[in-house]
Amino acid sequence: MLNDLRFAFRLLLKNPAFTAVAIVAIALGIGANTAVLSLVNALLIRPLPYRDPARLDTTTSSSSVNGCGSAGLMPIRKLLEARLSQTVAASPSSA
Repeated sequence: MLNDLRFAFRLLLKNPAFTAVAIVAIALGIGANTAVLSLVNALLIRPLPYRDPARLDTTTSSSSVNGCGSAGLMPIRKLLEARLSQTVAASPSSA
């Protein structure tokens, strides 16, 4: 086995272009694998950083543009404004 490793090393030294391409391909493969698995870990495996993640839900709004109805996610700014206006309207006024 040691002879096989020496032979492989000798061949790699004789052909530096192939060696460079092989090293770059291995590095790109390791980098892509790391990136994909990091995303899978962050999005699917680790729990969400909220107290009760099972109670989270999607807020949607629907609008009609030129007679065509469309539904989509409510922009966070509008959601916060609506929540703030509900809080202000529901809070007792200090008189």
